[in-house]
Amino acid sequence: MRAQGWYRDPYRIHDDRWFSDGRPTDLVGDEGIESLDEPPPGAPPGPLVPAVAGQVTIGSPARPRGVPRAVRIVGVVALVAALAIIAAMYLLALAYNQAWGN
Repeated sequence: MRAQGWYRDPYRIHDDRWFSDGRPTDLVGDEGIESLDEPPPGAPPGPLVPAVAGQVTIGSPARPRGVPRAVRIVGVVALVAALAIIAAMYLLALAYNQAWGN
């Protein structure tokens, strides 16, 4: 029989993680609060341990856990774009000064 339901998070990132058809899902629980976090790639390490009944409250407001990966990626892309614009402006100013002898 494949794992179905709440189990202690085998990755030890969260308290509990929901398993469906033997696979870890992005549904996690910490201190009774449900949220979403993708599981790491690969098979879960070690044996699965069922979560304590009633420990995770379904439908509780999700507690943010750090900055989501997509937001971090967008931030890095924005930073690189801003640096590229600043570098281009500097090079244009340098070229302008050399062309006009300032």
